[in-house]
Amino acid sequence: MRSIEQGSLPETVETLSANDRFNELLLTGLRTKWGVSKNELHNTLNLDSDWQKRLSHWKSNEYLIETTDAFLLTEKGKLLADAIASDLFVID
Repeated sequence: MRSIEQGSLPETVETLSANDRFNELLLTGLRTKWGVSKNELHNTLNLDSDWQKRLSHWKSNEYLIETTDAFLLTEKGKLLADAIASDLFVID
């Protein structure tokens, strides 16, 4: 409030870790009709076999599809978007 009263806008800068950037990309990307970019995910982190296994689970149960460029939720997957995203989050 003091900053505004003095004529300046307060600002904060949030620095995200690689894991946080990955999780943000995943969460926001899966909620769009375009899905989450595979390139952006892979450029953020190297994904291990455990992550690939979790991804395969959602794909094999038809909640998620993989295209050349992206991972997208199916209509069925949209009902579980938050659960899928949280399962695929990378945690320190």
